[in-house]
Amino acid sequence: MRFKIQHLLTLTFILHICSYSYASFELSGNQTRYVGMGGTSAAYVDDSAALMTNPAGLALLSDMHATVEYAHFFGIKDLTSGIFASKHTFGNHALGIGLQTFGNKLYREQNMSFGYATHVTDDVFLGLSVRYYHLSIERYGSTGVFSVDAGLIARLHPRVQWGVFSHNINKSRIGSHDEAIPQIFSTGIFCQPSEDIGLAIELVKDVLFPVSTRFGIEYKWLNRLYLRAGFMMQPDQVTFGSGFQFSHFRIGYAGQYHQELGLTHQFAVSLSRVNTKSKSIIKTNVPTATTISSTENIIININTATEAELQQLDGVGPTLARRIVVYRHVNGPFRSLEDFDNVKGVGKKLIERNKNRIVFE
Repeated sequence: MRFKIQHLLTLTFILHICSYSYASFELSGNQTRYVGMGGTSAAYVDDSAALMTNPAGLALLSDMHATVEYAHFFGIKDLTSGIFASKHTFGNHALGIGLQTFGNKLYREQNMSFGYATHVTDDVFLGLSVRYYHLSIERYGSTGVFSVDAGLIARLHPRVQWGVFSHNINKSRIGSHDEAIPQIFSTGIFCQPSEDIGLAIELVKDVLFPVSTRFGIEYKWLNRLYLRAGFMMQPDQVTFGSGFQFSHFRIGYAGQYHQELGLTHQFAVSLSRVNTKSKSIIKTNVPTATTISSTENIIININTATEAELQQLDGVGPTLARRIVVYRHVNGPFRSLEDFDNVKGVGKKLIERNKNRIVFE
């Protein structure tokens, strides 16, 4: 009897905390960058868990990307969440898969996501994902339901991206009591005043609650360390985080402070390979043909050159220059011509034509 009472109290406590702070399945896909920047992700993503916050972002990531994340909510042992997500690119198309679990054996929420994203143009990306939600409560059984998400990201300006995301557009409900899966709409802007600073503002509307306004800032230091902070309203929460990039690996941390429930910690490890699209990089003026012809012998430091300067290399146009800068922004400085060849579109012929003009320091 004592064992049953203890389990009943534990289950009641978990359900009370979830209902007080989040609706069922509202914790899905809260990756470290999303949390660290105040819950902003409609216009900018940086890992494959984008599948759960705006699937259009899959089209902006590297050819291959995978992430594993763990969160511990409010210091409570039974409130933990785990995420695995992976994404692969096939030409202009991207496919993603994600898994998430939350809770313990008494009360557990799980979902599996499958996503697709594509390039409509060089600056417009569309994504769609299908999720299967599964809810299990000990002694009460389990149930499941499918839902559909959709998103769009558009580059309005070389410094500015706009995104919109719709969660559960088919209005799915789950369980014998027909409990609604949250239906959420969000839209936001992400801009980069410089290559080192990113700013985000977003409006998020759950159909059952007031609009939540969210703000986030990210600062990149030495192409390796990322520092983040954010604030969200409705409910009021302060967030912060960091990330560290080395080679193709990245580790991340995020903290989220709720005024009533306390602090949540979240950790992530990501692996990426070869970036192919820009995430919102400043684009300077393209040099004229006269300028190029008069600077054919100029040495180019590909670790510091702007997009315009990179276009002085033979065979490098605006799109490839953008890819080079993005690759450098995400993976750190190039150390060899072999590293440079990892950028999609470079190739051995381009390197051979320019090898005497390329330096790394």
